[in-house]
Amino acid sequence: MSNSMDRYERWTLKDRIEFNRILIDECEVICQWTDQWGVCNEPVKGKDITSHLNHRHTIASESESYQCLWHGSDCSPKLMKKASLIRHFREQHLSVKWACLHCDQTFTRERTMMRHIRRSPGHPFPE
Repeated sequence: MSNSMDRYERWTLKDRIEFNRILIDECEVICQWTDQWGVCNEPVKGKDITSHLNHRHTIASESESYQCLWHGSDCSPKLMKKASLIRHFREQHLSVKWACLHCDQTFTRERTMMRHIRRSPGHPFPE
């Protein structure tokens, strides 16, 4: 009788990437964005980040620059375009990581994990 770990180890790279994308979409955090009314404190799922930032925090313009106002974080005060801010939110505040199939290394971005797998000796890259 095989356990769930055995099944997970047989997953393909494509299976693991799809699973991680679902985790990111369904991961829920309590929004700690701070504005003139205080800390937001609304629950937000990864798949709803863009909508939440647009409607609750008026981060809608693709051309304007924004600063991360996440309460209690040590985020850089640098300004970011909307797409970069959304990526930052997913990578820094959802805390979902991409794990290498062959070692214990984790990454905040899928493409960084893929580059690691391609470049690492002994890390066969599945087709």
